Amino acid sequence: MSAQSPLPDWDLFRAYEAGKGRRYGLLFAVNGGAFAIETFLFKGPGALPVPLLVWALLCVPAGMIVYTLSMRADISAFGHAMRRMDARPEAERLFGPKGRRHLAIVTALLVCGWASAALCGIYALLGGALWILR
Repeated sequence: MSAQSPLPDWDLFRAYEAGKGRRYGLLFAVNGGAFAIETFLFKGPGALPVPLLVWALLCVPAGMIVYTLSMRADISAFGHAMRRMDARPEAERLFGPKGRRHLAIVTALLVCGWASAALCGIYALLGGALWILR
């Protein structure tokens, strides 16, 4: 980085973008794959045996919430590590407030989506259990 240029060192910037892209790509690929499996497995009441239904409706969403939160921690740790390596002034560094807000919003949306899927699964299982008891 030159003393006159506000641009970051290109090697550091490329490493940051590549690492960020790999991590976000993994986050979205795993979440999308789990969603595809969920939609494939659940085709309506009676389509699956009860143990597999419990797994599909409760365990997968709970696991994806944990996975999403752990990926958020990983992306955040990576961003902060790259920010510490950046020699520019504080306001211009990598992984600034906008990046942290974006990560928080993406995480919140994914967690809320999986939580609503789990709540729908609980409702479906309880509704089915209550219907059997009638």
